[in-house]
Amino acid sequence: MKRIFLLFAAALFFLTACSGNSGGGQTEETSTAAGQEVTKAQEQTTQEKPIRLPYSSSDSLHPYKAALAMNRQVASLLYDRLYSVDAQYKPQNELADSETLSGLKLTVKLGKAVFSDGTALDAKQVVQSYELAKKSAAYKERLNNFASCTAQGEDTLVFTLVQGDQFATACLDFPIILSGGKQDPPLGSGLYVLKEEQGAPVLTPNPRWRENTEYSAKRLILTNITDPDTIAEGVGIGSISYAMTDLADGKTKSVSARAVQLPMNNLVYLACNNSKKLLSEPKIRQAISLMLDREDLALGAFQGNAHITDTPFNPDWYLMEDKSVAGQKRDAAQKLLEETGATGKQLQQSALTLLVNKENPQKLECARRIMNALQVGGLRVTLKSLSLTEYQAAAKSGSFDLMLAEVRLTNNMALSALFSEGGGAHYGINAAGRSAQAYGEFRRGAISIDEYLEVFAAEMPFVPLLYRGGLSYYDRALSEEPPAAYDADVYAFVPDFKY
Repeated sequence: MKRIFLLFAAALFFLTACSGNSGGGQTEETSTAAGQEVTKAQEQTTQEKPIRLPYSSSDSLHPYKAALAMNRQVASLLYDRLYSVDAQYKPQNELADSETLSGLKLTVKLGKAVFSDGTALDAKQVVQSYELAKKSAAYKERLNNFASCTAQGEDTLVFTLVQGDQFATACLDFPIILSGGKQDPPLGSGLYVLKEEQGAPVLTPNPRWRENTEYSAKRLILTNITDPDTIAEGVGIGSISYAMTDLADGKTKSVSARAVQLPMNNLVYLACNNSKKLLSEPKIRQAISLMLDREDLALGAFQGNAHITDTPFNPDWYLMEDKSVAGQKRDAAQKLLEETGATGKQLQQSALTLLVNKENPQKLECARRIMNALQVGGLRVTLKSLSLTEYQAAAKSGSFDLMLAEVRLTNNMALSALFSEGGGAHYGINAAGRSAQAYGEFRRGAISIDEYLEVFAAEMPFVPLLYRGGLSYYDRALSEEPPAAYDADVYAFVPDFKY
């Protein structure tokens, strides 16, 4: 698959640990005992140096009460889930032992597990966690297609779906907590347990974890961060070992840390107001897609920190691994325009406004490049750059022809936000169109992904551009190059960290 996803130059250089014996070892028999003691002390200090992760002491560490992302991210270390997803958004069983999907009924069998105090983890505890997750801001969006969850015995759960979804298990990654206790945050059954040392929260290995696993990071110290915007600087000076940012404001920082791009499930797309006369024609929307150079958008506007796409789905998704992205095709775009009869003078008389949030520098630059490409293709386009508040108001009122927008998809690649009238990203999109109907068919397994993508390309209800990324920052003193993180589970590799 052809895609753009480049690492910053800063991410390519690593510090290497120097050996205390630069000679042949055998020839240095005159080393003093004091020197040997210093070397041993240095080795011991290096081995015992803990991993430090950011959190806010003014916010809760309860996974369903925490307001800040950096506090919620700790949950993956303290609490198990029914399923997690890997870097390809493929569900991986955690507490779930097996599952069966029949129509709108998803039955999940639990494996054996206990909470960190030895209490058995059963189906009732999962139901209670599900009900908390459904109400929480962090998890309710991914669970909006789940109508209910009930326990059958101690080890069986029955989820009832609103609509059929063959990828539903990817959304069952909410933390399972021990309900009914007075402890806050509540106990979990994850890799680590939360303790307090000299007034600071510390994570240590859970001796009752369901798997007998050796991992490098034996102590994780949570370091209080008063301003989340300073996380990157904290990694740069070594007070934090690892942190991430989603670059939601479109602004990057230069810090003295190992910076690695973080793949995210955030689709950047061009909304076409289907209610406008010119844009109501599918071939016009197809032509607009063909006029755009997505590689130029990814490199020029997002500094290469993006995966290009011409479909609504994330190129990293396991079902998309054999799919390629079509390049810019101006001749094909011109042919489509000619087929509609909307060419020359008629196109110039049909001025299109392109709406963008001017407070985001990456989005603003992307919109400028889109405008230039469409003008070269024969369309008359003017940029309408507004503050975020004004931009949101214009989107809701439909006061745009084209709009550069972004939506974060859930782990099951649900397009409900785009195709549902109640979705947060449906502006300008025909929710009753063939693509919306076919998406429902694909989601419940009635048609294949190739059949759906064919329908989408024919209608082109909106123009997918790319999936942008965030950044992970690693302390340069970490002894090995860490695996690349991914946004669905940003702390997945923390247990393997070491100095």
